[in-house]
Amino acid sequence: MSPQAVKYLLFAGLVNLVVLCSVNADQSRFPVTDDLHKLGAEAEKRQLPILLLISQYHCEYCDRMKREVLQPMRTNKDFQNRVLVRELMIDAGEKVVDFQGKQVDSAAFSQRYGVFVTPTILFLDNHGNEATERILSINTLDYLVFYIQDAIEKAAKKSFGD
Repeated sequence: MSPQAVKYLLFAGLVNLVVLCSVNADQSRFPVTDDLHKLGAEAEKRQLPILLLISQYHCEYCDRMKREVLQPMRTNKDFQNRVLVRELMIDAGEKVVDFQGKQVDSAAFSQRYGVFVTPTILFLDNHGNEATERILSINTLDYLVFYIQDAIEKAAKKSFGD
């Protein structure tokens, strides 16, 4: 193979790597919320429950939950039409507009729900009421998707009667 062909192949490989990395970066973005009042209005309008992941920036279990469970579910079209998925960061200094429209400290907001470990998944109605049992941390990934799907169905029935 000529040196020019080798350079071309290396350049083409580098371009493909850059494209793949940028595509994966877009897919790995997880929707973070700082306005639950607006999210509640969207939930009411679309008649969908809210899956709220309570998370922290340097929580490896939170990252694993997003990467291995929630992100694949979130990108599934059937899942997108069943629940609104958001992440709430509760690190120091984070703020959120609560369901009543007041800006509060995110950690204080999570304490209203008695959240003491991250990740915690809350299933909420459009007013911020828990619609079904929460999921704490990652016990086993084998059944976690099933538990989440079951919780979404229960939350939808309790929140909107369907």
